[in-house]
Amino acid sequence: AAVANEDAGMRDATPVALEDVGGEVVDSIVISHDDARFLIGSRGSTKAKLAKVSGARLEVSAVDPNAENGNQRLDIKGSAAARAKAKRYCEWVLRQRVGTIMVDTSTQSDDVTIMDVPASCTAYVTGHAGSGLRRIEEENSSLMFFGKPTTDPEDAPEKLIICGSRKARRGSELSVMSSVERRDPGTYVGEDGKLKVKFEQPGDGLNAG
Repeated sequence: AAVANEDAGMRDATPVALEDVGGEVVDSIVISHDDARFLIGSRGSTKAKLAKVSGARLEVSAVDPNAENGNQRLDIKGSAAARAKAKRYCEWVLRQRVGTIMVDTSTQSDDVTIMDVPASCTAYVTGHAGSGLRRIEEENSSLMFFGKPTTDPEDAPEKLIICGSRKARRGSELSVMSSVERRDPGTYVGEDGKLKVKFEQPGDGLNAG
């Protein structure tokens, strides 16, 4: 069983078991007590959001119930696709505790949109203690954070990463654009009322409405 370092989130953790419980596959990962608290969030809000966006079910329990502040076990249940998304999302969320979130963009993901936000508007969009992003997430059932795409130059600024279904990502993207336009008119929309850069979210162009 691989146990994550106290400050490393899930980066160094590997599934400790692939169990078949009642006909359901479960990915189990050992994480630190502090990581577990961060992943659960206030009144379970973060865990609930991750489950909703990924489509998986997340459960956290103590590896040893008798150990004070001991390691915790994160169980991820659901389809293979949902479990894979949940593991990625959990890793990214926990990465916030220790530094910059690196997002692998070497291949396109159908659940991730990467958005440029002007540096002058980043704090405005984020809001106090992240309240702006949390509001947009809540309204659209998405997961949002600023991170570094691996295909960008090393000195490039962070970009806004939006995770979720196509509808959730597009709704979040439009909400962010609206906020930025209020702060800095003309960023995304020209004087002719048209977008300066056309949408290029995974799924666009498929005539799916």
